Amino acid sequence: IFIGWKNLLLRAVHDEQQWGSQHQNNFRRQDDAILKFYYSNSRWAGLRDPLPERPLQWTEQLPRDELLESELFAGMNSGINFDKYEEIPVEATGQDCPPPIALFADLKLHPWIEENIRLSGYGRPTPVQKYSIPTLMNNRDLMSCAQTGSGKTAAFLVPLINNVLQAGPEALYKSTTQQNGRRRQYPAALILSPTRELSLQIYNESRKFAYRTPITSALLYGGRENYREQINKLRLGVHILIATPGRLIDVMEQGLIGLDGCRFLVLDEADRMLDMGFEPQIRQVCFMYILLLDAMHMTISIRLLRELQ
Repeated sequence: IFIGWKNLLLRAVHDEQQWGSQHQNNFRRQDDAILKFYYSNSRWAGLRDPLPERPLQWTEQLPRDELLESELFAGMNSGINFDKYEEIPVEATGQDCPPPIALFADLKLHPWIEENIRLSGYGRPTPVQKYSIPTLMNNRDLMSCAQTGSGKTAAFLVPLINNVLQAGPEALYKSTTQQNGRRRQYPAALILSPTRELSLQIYNESRKFAYRTPITSALLYGGRENYREQINKLRLGVHILIATPGRLIDVMEQGLIGLDGCRFLVLDEADRMLDMGFEPQIRQVCFMYILLLDAMHMTISIRLLRELQ
């Protein structure tokens, strides 16, 4: 798989360079125009995500947007019975597992993240969050399994966004312009999910916890009807990329995404992705993800996912 994929990738790069040498001037002329009028001419404008006004320095919180705040947080977690959650048993295994937390205040989170957690309606962490968040904040690998509605998405988004925010812009890779004129973005975090619906759900959750911060999220999933809109929004920059495996590989083959600066890899509903036949795509992504130590590490991970399933 690795050798075949490498040859395919080399052919894709060669074809892209040949095509780009004829069209790079067109791309350079169009890019600035796209970024200028994009928000007023696409369905993404309805999300009211104030990306163009993000500050260069991450020392000042973005101004409050009451309409966006209402969209993101209205009715959040109002039906959760946190006392009932306390009865759910949790089993944690591993070497020197970090102790669970009782309150979000037990964590040294960025104050902007703490504010968004309060807006999200989390009075205290759910069981999966009590164990997962401190584990991830200690830079440990984690495999988590819990029922639907238990707060798994927040369990990985909160430490992920907190890490990117506290590390600051100095830890991020800047976008680059290739010889063919196309811009390549380098997200700090990559989240893979099996379906469009789940990807959109994770995207909205990431917008919620990154509210009024400089952290930007982008969404990639299959379908022809919105492909150009996804690519145009990607050109605005991305720190957290949520994608389905097939669309991600397609965009990477075009040279629009690089994983050089990616520090976090999340496989959400990994067992479902394996059921849907995405194992080859997961292997391809992991092959290009330089933070996965080696092929043996990846093979062990795939086997563990099967056993968990």
